Amino acid sequence: MFCPGGGENPYIKSLGERLEGAGFRVRYAGSSSFLFFQWPRVWRSDVLHLHWPECFLLSTSCVSSLIKGMVFFFCLFFFQLSGGKMVWTVHNLGRHESSCPKTDYFLIRVLIWWANALVVHSEAGREKVIEHYKLRRHGKLSVVRHANFLEDYPRKIEKSLARDQLGLKGEDIVFLFFGAIRRYKGVDCLIENFLRIKDERAKLVIAGQAGDKELMRHVHVLAEKSPSVMVFDGYVTAESVPVFMSAADLFVLPSRNMFTSGSVVLAASYGLAIIAPAILSVTDAVDTRSVFRFSPTEEHALTVAMAQAVEDYESLPDRGAAAFASVACWGWTEAAKATGAIYDKVLGRH
Repeated sequence: MFCPGGGENPYIKSLGERLEGAGFRVRYAGSSSFLFFQWPRVWRSDVLHLHWPECFLLSTSCVSSLIKGMVFFFCLFFFQLSGGKMVWTVHNLGRHESSCPKTDYFLIRVLIWWANALVVHSEAGREKVIEHYKLRRHGKLSVVRHANFLEDYPRKIEKSLARDQLGLKGEDIVFLFFGAIRRYKGVDCLIENFLRIKDERAKLVIAGQAGDKELMRHVHVLAEKSPSVMVFDGYVTAESVPVFMSAADLFVLPSRNMFTSGSVVLAASYGLAIIAPAILSVTDAVDTRSVFRFSPTEEHALTVAMAQAVEDYESLPDRGAAAFASVACWGWTEAAKATGAIYDKVLGRH
């Protein structure tokens, strides 16, 4: 059983479909914050595979998080007592924008202790989990690369056609931020850094939705300082993804506090060069030649990286091709095969 189910999240949807194709029967948990209410369905599963356990394990306050944690671990105890196994894919080291980080850290350490297997997407991610949670035993940790998105979204369209739809010119150098707009992602910092770029060809496109209305207002205020910043506020449909990706020259990941990023793999799947923080667990999914890295601890490092990308504009197609080549050979079928092997291992099938 996958927890949470993920709805239309291509990660959950595609991995689940390929696992079913490999002979596994996959169930999906609903979005209820208490897994206890779905326990009869969980009980019929051999493996409980957690992806983002925050909704089942953590809450808005320390006290409520501890209560949810106690209920979750109580249920998990009896699930494992009956022979069930629990696997957790570590997408984040901790909850973003947490109000009680120490409680979160304690509960996640308990979760790691209880897990039969942990999955990370890179060797750098494995080392980071070991370091962050001070793990003495590393046998639970397995590396399964993040699959590409070549089959999840429509393919690229002509750059000129995509730019016409967005009101961009052929000679523009287009930086793209794409995805949910949240405070930890640093979109406001991205705009401030971009405004220091003096080349008139440079354009910044921001496409995504924010649940925080105050944050979105702030983004719009910053964007109004320059006509070179374009904000497409709202949910981006799957059909619109290739429009933004095809119009862009570079994908920018401004967050300075990350563990892994599916967005990097998505950008590479569309053959885009990437600007990202110099965090190995974020960028080691792609060829080093495809990434302009910036120091997450230096104030204007992002500006320097963006200026370098403008200066090296002619190298962007080659950098994008290197990014694509580094992810093209590892899709959901390969990821499902590796994941299925972990299930077989924890169930003692080989």
